[in-house]
Amino acid sequence: MSRKRARDATPSDEGNDISTSARQSSEQSDAFTRLTEVMSDILKNSGSRRESTTVRSDVIPIFDRKDRNQEITAWCQKVDELKLIFGWSKEVTINFALGRLSGLAEVWYKGLTSVKLTWEEWKNKLQETFPYKKDFWELLNEMQRRRKRPHETYTKYYYEKCVLLNSCKIQRTDAVSCLIGGIDDNVVKTGTRAFFLRAYIDPGSSCATIRFSNVKCLRISYNRQDNCVLQGYSNGFTTALESVQLTLKVDEVEEVPILIGRNFTELPKVLMIKDDKILKFVKSDTKLIQDIKVEPPIRKVVLRVRKETTVPHDHLANVQVYKDYKGDLFVEARLCLQKGKEYVLPNTVLRVSTDGIIAIPCINLSDGNLNFHKDTIFARAWQCVKQRNGSIPKECMFSIKDSTFSPLPEYEIKIGPVNNDDKKNY
Repeated sequence: MSRKRARDATPSDEGNDISTSARQSSEQSDAFTRLTEVMSDILKNSGSRRESTTVRSDVIPIFDRKDRNQEITAWCQKVDELKLIFGWSKEVTINFALGRLSGLAEVWYKGLTSVKLTWEEWKNKLQETFPYKKDFWELLNEMQRRRKRPHETYTKYYYEKCVLLNSCKIQRTDAVSCLIGGIDDNVVKTGTRAFFLRAYIDPGSSCATIRFSNVKCLRISYNRQDNCVLQGYSNGFTTALESVQLTLKVDEVEEVPILIGRNFTELPKVLMIKDDKILKFVKSDTKLIQDIKVEPPIRKVVLRVRKETTVPHDHLANVQVYKDYKGDLFVEARLCLQKGKEYVLPNTVLRVSTDGIIAIPCINLSDGNLNFHKDTIFARAWQCVKQRNGSIPKECMFSIKDSTFSPLPEYEIKIGPVNNDDKKNY
């Protein structure tokens, strides 16, 4: 019986041994896996730390107490920002920061008896040892005294001036104004304040005009008291909002509109050259003017009112005019918008007889009667000639053909006041 029990117990013992060895093997495998992960993390951290130590150690600026533009609080703040950007540890941060001390700061560091401090303790110790106390008035005076030196590059002046502006907390347009104010070269100073505008030349305008929106955009000072009256197209009048004074230079075409008038084009040293393609402004030169061949202009024929004439409100009437001339004339359509004297002249072809008396239709668009006084200028007309084999003399602008027209039917002739719809069509 005992032998049988021993024989029956053998398979059970073998199974326990197998399960125990399998469990031990699994535990060893898990431990090896965990060890591998830990070693991998250690290698990654040490690799990144070694890389940051060798590559990024020079990003911290050198601190030297003799440099008047250095401020210890701002320097420590910059170190803290770099610490966050590159993920430095506290030990690496201390190593980098202390390695960038120079001059008196380096001498002070070498004389310390103990350096076992945290980064926060180092910051406090540096700020206590090298305090930066400067009155704002002194900073402002120093900034104002800093000017562009004769042999100094503009790059160096710009960056050193910006350091002083930042210490005074002057930014944006105020900083730009201070930068320009420190430049003594008038040409460069004017160029920095200049702005390119697209301009249209109007030799018939008595002044140069600019849009009010552009005045505000350019921050030009203006005078509301000196408001001139602008005489516009067809004798219309408009009062300007303000008057401004500025330096104007005509060169290239840009994207902001401005209108240049005779107060610029008729300056003594300004010469305007125009042909069918370009319009240029150059400095006046005697030799250049002598080389220019000027052709006599084609002048219009002036027509004057023959007698006192009154055109009633909302009426069309023929105004008699005269000219010591015989031939055909062409009067271009004209819209007059002078206040209290609004009227329309349609395109008209006139044949002047020996006595020189002709009539031009006039439509009164004003709110009252329209009065034309004797001998005043009423219109100007182009001379016309007959076409002869397609040849037109140079001195004539227009030509006409002899044609026979049937009489106008009476029902097509409108008689009476001009209604509002007809006004709009005119």
